[in-house]
Amino acid sequence: MVRRTRSGAVCQHWSSQRPNRHKFSPDNYPLSGLIQNFCRNPSDDAAPWCYNGEKRNPEKELCEVPMCTSDSVVVSVHEILRGGEGEEEGVEDLRCPSKYLLDAASARARKKYDRLSNMKGLDPTTTPLHVYSFYGHTSLSQWDHIVRAHVDRLHLQKGQTVFESGSAAGAFVDSLARQYGVKVAGVDISQGLVVISRSRVNGTFCAASATDLDFIPDESFDHAVSFAVLMYVSGVTKACQIARELV
Repeated sequence: MVRRTRSGAVCQHWSSQRPNRHKFSPDNYPLSGLIQNFCRNPSDDAAPWCYNGEKRNPEKELCEVPMCTSDSVVVSVHEILRGGEGEEEGVEDLRCPSKYLLDAASARARKKYDRLSNMKGLDPTTTPLHVYSFYGHTSLSQWDHIVRAHVDRLHLQKGQTVFESGSAAGAFVDSLARQYGVKVAGVDISQGLVVISRSRVNGTFCAASATDLDFIPDESFDHAVSFAVLMYVSGVTKACQIARELV
């Protein structure tokens, strides 16, 4: 993550008014990923930017941020799949750094959904419920609240089995088990790699996580790169079978 301007100056923290006073605070722009002093684009400019944290300069300073491809998307796509009748839901007026990122993220989510929904043995009544969100403003300490805000609408019951896949799978597996008491199977996709590991979160099942969240500092736990796919399945065996097929 970039936190220096093109001139090499360290970026000013978004929550700070020193050395430069500005309106782009995390409270004023909660969906723009204004974490720490990382380069961001809350004003929809041509490129990510920040304020100079080393001297007074009220002008925005652009950052040198590598361009993203469809294989390395920095926008969060959260796609929830549930059994029974479903309908599209979403959050309007979300800010995205640029249109190509949203297009790439949507295409990636659609490809993943198509692969999951076409697997044999899934409940034929399962229908998609899409929720697109950007988690750039959250920290590790806020994660449970964010998970609950999106998962409460599923009305999960204790004992149900949920399959989950995405770049935030480790966090969702942990939160789902602790908050809802459901059985969870997950596969974590990180940096283009799929990682499967066995873990005991709520009973014994096939769980996946690329990282132990206890060792991730808040400033590096940036949910602008996180998304997840949740789906009801018939049981733990089926969930683990799906996880293995995704590798």
